[in-house]
Amino acid sequence: MPMINLADISLSKLRGYRDFVSPFLRRINPKAFQPALTNHSHRPFFSLDCPETWTTRSGYELYETWLKNSKDLNKENAHAQALLDDATARDIKQFRDVITSPEYATLDYFSTDNFHNWIRLVAYEAWMLWFKEGVRGDGSRPSSQMSMYTSMSISRPVFFSVVVAQILCYSSCRLPHLKNLSKLFKDRFKSVATGPDQHHANDTNDDDGCPHRQQSVVNRELKGGLKECEGMSRAIKRSRSISPEIPILGSLDVTGKIDKKPAKGKARVIAYTLPKPSGPIKLMTKLTVDYMLTITSLPSTWTVPQDNSATLLDLSAWESLPRKSNGDKYSIDALIRAEDQDSWGGSAGRPAGEVYVVGFDEGDPTESVHCRRAYLHCNGVHVCEHFDQDILEGCERYEPDDNEMRELWNRELDANAREALEEVNIVSRFYSEIQKLKCKVPCTGQPMMRQLASGHSKFGKTYFVGCSAWKYTKRDKHRYLPIPSNIDEDILLKVMANDGVFPPNIASNTNTVCVLAVHPQIALKACRE
Repeated sequence: MPMINLADISLSKLRGYRDFVSPFLRRINPKAFQPALTNHSHRPFFSLDCPETWTTRSGYELYETWLKNSKDLNKENAHAQALLDDATARDIKQFRDVITSPEYATLDYFSTDNFHNWIRLVAYEAWMLWFKEGVRGDGSRPSSQMSMYTSMSISRPVFFSVVVAQILCYSSCRLPHLKNLSKLFKDRFKSVATGPDQHHANDTNDDDGCPHRQQSVVNRELKGGLKECEGMSRAIKRSRSISPEIPILGSLDVTGKIDKKPAKGKARVIAYTLPKPSGPIKLMTKLTVDYMLTITSLPSTWTVPQDNSATLLDLSAWESLPRKSNGDKYSIDALIRAEDQDSWGGSAGRPAGEVYVVGFDEGDPTESVHCRRAYLHCNGVHVCEHFDQDILEGCERYEPDDNEMRELWNRELDANAREALEEVNIVSRFYSEIQKLKCKVPCTGQPMMRQLASGHSKFGKTYFVGCSAWKYTKRDKHRYLPIPSNIDEDILLKVMANDGVFPPNIASNTNTVCVLAVHPQIALKACRE
């Protein structure tokens, strides 16, 4: 084992390294208690009289790297504790080989069973962030040449959330009166990933004694001038053991091309798919899909796949993402919904995220990204209580269908045409206008049909609509409405005399049902009178 040359290292540095790798005797308030390995009565005890027995080159390199970057790390222990909680026996042994000499590694105190008592969270987190990639699969100790992280300053990034939206839609429903029609689709899954400021790098935690899969780190250079940061993703992702029987996304050859974002206008949705593998692709612990569909533009309407597939939204080629009108950034799910013409409801998940998803990184398929899970459902359409229930009975829409939409529009146009040509409907609309007409002065009179003194109007009518309280001296102050040429005076006289009710002998071809279906994003909530 290569040992470190202690001749040029000061006692203060050795003391700092000893404190760095030593857990505290008590965990209630770590700042108030002495590190265990610095206590003379503790066994083992790391004495400064013989540092060569417990100091290793790899451990001291880890300490030096931590010193350079500790100011940028989050002071909370939650992330470090999460890393330790997910540690495998192999991780514990590899970490022990980095910070201790073989002489101490064989002691019961440094056993895997006792790891909670001898592992210092800050040291383990630093090893996971910057050194673990340098550990060879055979478990041997890393040197400065083996670790690519010791010579550069790497800080832990802000926790970055990705949305995994599961669109939960349903196939059968009865249309409610003026309610959202939210059950028009079947259960489907939709997955989206974040945009340009994202790197993916992680490794696989294998159980002790199992073959260790070669790990890799992916560092993508993006147009935004992002700095290289090989270790940044350790803070936002943790590894997941992938079953060898289930293929993973990165093991497949991707066909297709990611196009750049157009300069102006709506981007055309560019999609490419992975060839369907012989087995499923594992995305989460309890979710597998047959294949992945990748799109590189924000669609105005999402299709709902009828097979077991997932959709990956890749915006890494975009130089910048759209922003809100006030300049604020969109969250990824808000950005998708802002570009989507459909109306969705439901929960967008917790901001901190709920699930780890693999398959976003083509270079290393074992990479897992902390994601936010969104359960969304279609808001359907708004209809009135007289809506024709047969129009959308059993309707299921999996992708845009211009023919179905055109048929619905034609129903509305036909209904409007029939209503416009029907004599009874024309009189009904004119009667409604009469009831809305008000006098210009305070008046208790009611609208009524009065005979013209001149005989006939220019429309050939012998009546006009006036006020029952009309007086010649105030003739310009009361309601006055000429009767249009397309109004039958005889029918209007009977309707006015009967408080708006048509005589039973007048036939009507009025629409018996409503055919108007309104998009939820339109403010109209009811049919207009």
